[in-house]
Amino acid sequence: KGGRFASSDRIMLALAELCGCGKPADFSDSEQPSNATPSASASEQRRAARPHYHRGCLLQDDNRLEDAIRAYQTAISLDARYEDAYFNLGSALLAKGDLDAAAQACEMAIRLKPDYPAAYYNLGYIRQDQGRLTDAIRAFSRAVYYEPDDAEAWIHLGNVLRAKETPGEMQGAIDAYRKAVTVQPTNVTAHYNLGAGLQDIGDFDGAISSFMTTLELDEGNIDALYNLGLCYEEKEMFEEGLHCFEEAFRWDPTFAEANEAAEKMRQKLKN
Repeated sequence: KGGRFASSDRIMLALAELCGCGKPADFSDSEQPSNATPSASASEQRRAARPHYHRGCLLQDDNRLEDAIRAYQTAISLDARYEDAYFNLGSALLAKGDLDAAAQACEMAIRLKPDYPAAYYNLGYIRQDQGRLTDAIRAFSRAVYYEPDDAEAWIHLGNVLRAKETPGEMQGAIDAYRKAVTVQPTNVTAHYNLGAGLQDIGDFDGAISSFMTTLELDEGNIDALYNLGLCYEEKEMFEEGLHCFEEAFRWDPTFAEANEAAEKMRQKLKN
């Protein structure tokens, strides 16, 4: 009786180099840079590639994905060890829906920079979307290893573990949600998903506490209110459950499940 499950999806875009670097060079779409010479030093290659990387960032920010992809590819052709260019190429390909190519770009970024948490995060996101849950768990686990204060990565790790639907993974999911709550106590999704996980294993008192915290942070969270009602029903606290279901239906008159659950509580209270 887990109810509807919240997910906190994102596509990360590394713009760190763009900040404070001034306006990137303005290339027209038809302009092609000269290729880096074999004798060019690493710093010279990076210097030649950087304007195209910056241009890709701006194009991607403007949702011009095809142009951004070409800009990142140009940067990589000039500097084959440009890990941020590979990473942003992967994020643009991910936004475009080319998951296999996006995964390859993320893996290349990781090969060049093994402690790249954002690349592990995006790789986990891709593997999750592909249904490769074990690979997604591995990637998100590395993301939180290198960036333990990333609540969103902990939430995604919890989501993938929960999707495995085994007792061990379920406990791992709850632990991940608890970690997300610890590092970001105001994260609504972390509290909600923690409640849903506890609800799944029958810890209704813990779930009630998490759903109530969710509602304190986001009083209009209809899913938390509905699942709170389900937990009260399990504890045979029918009046409290009825109130939750009635409120959920009042907030959303199209929420037929809440209306049906409210009628069920009314019948139980009559008996």
